[in-house]
Amino acid sequence: MYSNLENPPWQLIDARDRQRFAGTEEPLDPIAGHIPTAINKPWRGVTRDDGRLKSRDELLFHWQDIPADDRLVNYCGSGVTACVNLFSLHLIGRTDALLYPGSWSDWCAHIIHPQEADVAG
Repeated sequence: MYSNLENPPWQLIDARDRQRFAGTEEPLDPIAGHIPTAINKPWRGVTRDDGRLKSRDELLFHWQDIPADDRLVNYCGSGVTACVNLFSLHLIGRTDALLYPGSWSDWCAHIIHPQEADVAG
């Protein structure tokens, strides 16, 4: 069911706050944590206190630790705030980055109900 998780052909990027990513806090979903192999890049890291995106140079700095040839797939809790990361990547030229719209809510549902995941997918 979850083939290729140890060495996926993409880099998963979790846009949720660090506490949710670490599994120490989960206000919405029945399971806390993150998808295996994901890295945490909270969406608030690409925005200023007033909600506007940081400058292009600041965004380049924010994303510098991810190799330019990595295939990127962004997710969050439900697919909304990951779009902030996705947009910031687009602004720095990473137009190949993708969104996993089901995000953590979809992923953890398959952990709770693996039989339905096998049937659906």
